[in-house]
Amino acid sequence: MRKQFLEIGKIVATQGLGGEVRVQYYCDSADVICSFDRLFLGKDKQELEVEKARPHKTLAVLKLGGIDNVDEAKTIVGKMPAKARHFAGCPISGEERSDRDEK
Repeated sequence: MRKQFLEIGKIVATQGLGGEVRVQYYCDSADVICSFDRLFLGKDKQELEVEKARPHKTLAVLKLGGIDNVDEAKTIVGKMPAKARHFAGCPISGEERSDRDEK
């Protein structure tokens, strides 16, 4: 069975005092991560709204809902934010099909 969530990167540091975090992303560009409106965090996959996102050098800087200061941001450094596979447009187990099947 395929994983239901896809890790999109790793939170590597805080950014400023307002609760923003720096994310080292696993995809081709920060623009991909900056287009997400929600992410899932931790083993319990807590759903968080992406309030703001922007590219910054080789990272993405995200402001996540509920993380409002640097102390709260420090608690999630080292975590791996994830995107739900079905929100990312990827099939979940049993839903897979190839383009050849459609022809």
